[in-house]
Amino acid sequence: MSKFSVVIGTWSGTNKEYLAETVDSIREQGIEPRIVCDERDPGEKWAEAIADCETEYLHLAHADDVYLPGFYEKTIAYLDAYPDVSAVFTCDYIIDGKGKRIGQTVLPFPLQDSYDYAFVLNNMAKFGNFLRCPSVVMRVEKVRGLSYLTTCGTAGDTAMWFNLLERGPIRIVPRPLYKYRQHPGSDTQKNVMGKGGPSDHLLAMEYALNKHPELATWETLVSLSKAIKENRELIEGKTLKHQTDNASTVGFIVVHEPPDNAGTGILAAERCRKRNREHDKQITYYVYPIAEADKISVGYDKGCPVIVCPTHAFRQAVDKLKPEIIEYHHLLRWPLDILTAPAQRKELYLHDAFLFCARYHLVDKHNNVCDGPNPARCYHCADITPAQQQEKQDALAKLLPLVDAIYANSEYTAGLARKYLPQGPTIEVKEFPVPELTPFPRRKRIGYFGYFNPTKGIHILLEAIRQVDAQLLLFCDVPKDIVEGRSIYGMDNCLVMGAYNRRDLPKLCNVIDCAVAPSVNESWGITARELRQLDVPVVSTQTGGQNGTVEPNSVEALVSAIEEALNGQS
Repeated sequence: MSKFSVVIGTWSGTNKEYLAETVDSIREQGIEPRIVCDERDPGEKWAEAIADCETEYLHLAHADDVYLPGFYEKTIAYLDAYPDVSAVFTCDYIIDGKGKRIGQTVLPFPLQDSYDYAFVLNNMAKFGNFLRCPSVVMRVEKVRGLSYLTTCGTAGDTAMWFNLLERGPIRIVPRPLYKYRQHPGSDTQKNVMGKGGPSDHLLAMEYALNKHPELATWETLVSLSKAIKENRELIEGKTLKHQTDNASTVGFIVVHEPPDNAGTGILAAERCRKRNREHDKQITYYVYPIAEADKISVGYDKGCPVIVCPTHAFRQAVDKLKPEIIEYHHLLRWPLDILTAPAQRKELYLHDAFLFCARYHLVDKHNNVCDGPNPARCYHCADITPAQQQEKQDALAKLLPLVDAIYANSEYTAGLARKYLPQGPTIEVKEFPVPELTPFPRRKRIGYFGYFNPTKGIHILLEAIRQVDAQLLLFCDVPKDIVEGRSIYGMDNCLVMGAYNRRDLPKLCNVIDCAVAPSVNESWGITARELRQLDVPVVSTQTGGQNGTVEPNSVEALVSAIEEALNGQS
């Protein structure tokens, strides 16, 4: 065993009873472990253990697990027999804090002689983390220079396995050769997908996917892209909650639309996010008072803590959070008790829909732009009485002395306000931040008309489109759980158009450069024939009634045929 060493990293808070049992289980197999006990980050200890190791093999054992007889004999035998392998893992029994067996790890896929980067990436995306860190025995020459990735939180070891897989495959002993202890203090629990809450494991999967996106199947790309996005939003929400809990001052941005509304909502939400990014000690809430709300609720929307409250309960939120600054977007949307809520500073933001009409009309019944209040005309247009109109004017007269600044988002709006508002602060024009949009390149377009079904070769097509510099227009119903907006998660060049009606085919072919019919099995293939009648270049498989030339189930053949068809359209 001289060519083998074991290092156990611990800290002062380690449960000594667990550690003693771990050490005994290793000693009983003829190995004396080295214990490193200090308060350093685990990543530092890992890097040091690898750098200092002078033996051929290294096991970085955990301080709370139990290693069964034969663990070292079996793993060393694997490493001796397969010199190309960079590391060996094993399965395990799962025990609780008291040592009671509560489960067993079983590999969720058919056994192989060895497992490479692509296999681990695609199967971890499908099944979660199946490589238990406490079981790994490494070939030191393969891991020299590698370290635990601290950017992935408690899943830095998982990220390291992918770096290791670049240097050689791994093997897994399909037998439980140690007892993995599952207890509240175990960091490993934070790495498991599907446990709820932000997952460090997904940070490691994002790292692995970014290194080699070409090794992921389209299903892996889609599922990981969706999970990574949701995980990132959970982390952002957690960070924002921490900022919210620790803020010394509070601000309100009061808006009459939800933050995803394509009008004022998006502009105000971006302003809210900008304020929260720029101020560590101040938190700004996006506040959405609506009459239909039944109670006050607080949530998070991508950088915005959001308060939804009944209109009459707005003052309760003000009294509880005591905002130092309140920004009101629009004007006549709000009852006077909302507009007169106490704050050290108040700002009024007027958008192009700034109106004096109590019904918020921009045009009258003749479709003429309203040029201001006229009691007689408003009565017939908006069905309000002169008394109601006067009530609005009286509200303005009470409000404006309480406002510190008025901003308009255009000269047009500012001109209206200067003309019709009672005496108040100077009205300035102020640009609102608009969310940045990433430009998407104009590409040639490929049309797919059919079902989203493996029989139709959709899985082959989605693999192929990742290798083609073109945009795929999917004229079919796509499962909603893989769609983000109009795209498939992680596949921005796939535009989901929805199901089509056959009689619309002549019109739809005008927006594509070629069509593809990659069916694995097709009894007749009428769509491909109809598209050819419309003079659309069609790439189709040589199966059933397709009358095509492309070998079915071949990504490479499909890529080549699509590129040939597109080049013919240049």
